[in-house]
Amino acid sequence: MKQRNPPAQRRVLQLFDHVFKCLMSLSDTAVISFINALFSTSYLPASTVSRPSPETVEISMRRTLADMVITINGDSYLIETQISNDLHMGVRIFQYIMNEGRSRGRDTGDHVIRIKLPQARVIYWEPTAATPERESIVFMFPGGEEYRYEVPSVKFSEYTVKGLEDEGLGLLLPFCVMKYRREAERAESGEERRRLAASVESLVEEVVGAAERSVERGSMGAADAGNVVLFTRILWEELYQSYTEFKEEERMWEHIKVVDFDSLWKERDEAKRQVDEAKRQAEEAIRQAEETRRQAEEELSREREAAIRKLLKAGVSREQLATAGLLESAE
Repeated sequence: MKQRNPPAQRRVLQLFDHVFKCLMSLSDTAVISFINALFSTSYLPASTVSRPSPETVEISMRRTLADMVITINGDSYLIETQISNDLHMGVRIFQYIMNEGRSRGRDTGDHVIRIKLPQARVIYWEPTAATPERESIVFMFPGGEEYRYEVPSVKFSEYTVKGLEDEGLGLLLPFCVMKYRREAERAESGEERRRLAASVESLVEEVVGAAERSVERGSMGAADAGNVVLFTRILWEELYQSYTEFKEEERMWEHIKVVDFDSLWKERDEAKRQVDEAKRQAEEAIRQAEETRRQAEEELSREREAAIRKLLKAGVSREQLATAGLLESAE
């Protein structure tokens, strides 16, 4: 049975925004890995992460919201998300940056306000052929001078599950289930929708596997992976559950939801701990053996020196001791 009233575009965008913000609130480890992948940075896992409010206030007192702002070690990153093309996206981003500068720009005493621009990206969930590679604004100043401000676009539909996993963008895995939503809306027969439901089920299994491997790679924690699966299910339910043919596939979650990432990785962590402990004990045994050898050599050297002193005192010459190999030279 086809859904009579597909989710409105605005409602879907609000859903995507909410899920994206929740994913960006997961562990610092996961967010640092995500920012490193998205912006080609190289922050260490111990870096300091903050998530300042994305809300600024204009002079007119209207609020301006950015989708997500992440700050790592004092560097800011602005991420906007959009379902489809937005001709004014570049203006929206620049507007947010200028409002941010108005509220937080610094005057160092020379009556010059300095605004540190964040790096920015726009993620288009469902780009088209007309989606630009970059959002651009050209500022034309008196005298003919121009300044071009550009924000690279990320075309999400060009990524596969494996692509997201390999590039370290695992926090975006839940959005893979949107792949068939347009086809589901257009489907005219139950057979076609059952085929799509099976494709989505296969996609969900890929996402779960990718989330698990992302934990193994260290790009997210076990709890993060559990939340990735949770938000995958939330999106699946919101986008497809109103179709009878998809509800028939709901049983797939019966085995997916029992995947206990915490227990799974506790077992692996315990195994790793045991290996590390065995390695530590072996290294300690080697260290103790080296220490015993060193002490024995020192004791032997002291005994040798004492014996040489006694022989010299008894009248044996240094030449004789050298000939006997007890001294390196007679000097």
